[in-house]
Amino acid sequence: MRIGKGLGVVNPSSLFLRLTEALSTMFHVIEEVVVEPERRLALLYREGGRVTVDFNEVIGRGGVFARLADPTFFSEVALGPRGRSIEWPGGIDFCADALWLEAHGGSVECADAAVP
Repeated sequence: MRIGKGLGVVNPSSLFLRLTEALSTMFHVIEEVVVEPERRLALLYREGGRVTVDFNEVIGRGGVFARLADPTFFSEVALGPRGRSIEWPGGIDFCADALWLEAHGGSVECADAAVP
């Protein structure tokens, strides 16, 4: 199969694999989440980084985030699909990229919360 002018013959399946590999390095993936004292989570990222996220400020905003103040509920955190987020029951989730950037001096609002 010929794809594009002047590109020669390209195997679509190898192109897909190369694209998938490239995209996987562009996005942060959480491999493990560990609940720590004082409403903190330790996140281990695929690329080897480990960050600790303090959720006290988020909890202080109230609303749907107020549920995170309950230690039992807070400990129900789980990895989202493909490690691209962390989530709690009721639709509270935070994307892996936003948590990474926040921990490394960035400021990205990428949290979604569904009102139960």
